[in-house]
Amino acid sequence: MVRNLWSHSVIMCGHFPEGVETFERSSIEGETRGEWYVRQMLGSANISGSKAMHLMSGNLSHQVEHHLFPDLPSNRYAEIAPRVKDIFDRYGLTYHSAPLYKQVASAWHKVIRLSLPNGWLAETTPKNAPAQVVKLVRMTTGGKKVRRALSKAA
Repeated sequence: MVRNLWSHSVIMCGHFPEGVETFERSSIEGETRGEWYVRQMLGSANISGSKAMHLMSGNLSHQVEHHLFPDLPSNRYAEIAPRVKDIFDRYGLTYHSAPLYKQVASAWHKVIRLSLPNGWLAETTPKNAPAQVVKLVRMTTGGKKVRRALSKAA
């Protein structure tokens, strides 16, 4: 159980935090080698931490470097990370890296945000949260007509 939770956290943090891009299959068909590298840079994130953290994650805490250089031995990722970050900085790209707890929270926030109806989080305040939850329950259990009516009312 602990191993599964740990593996899940490392994998989620490398692929799903807010700001990390996802790509549809149609957008990557016929991509050039350069476009492939840019996609790897935009579609992954690192977990910052101590050497022990990196060791415990099998160095997959350096997910950006892993995506860019999948054949490189993982014990070399920390060595090349500063040069990879320099490339991000040179081209104005965001090098996503944060501690484990922040990456986990960010990844789950993104999953929850994407699972809710468009605009639901933006419309929800502490004052109207109970009504918003009722609306969400009705939208998920009430069928197409109810979803359409509630969506139009928003």
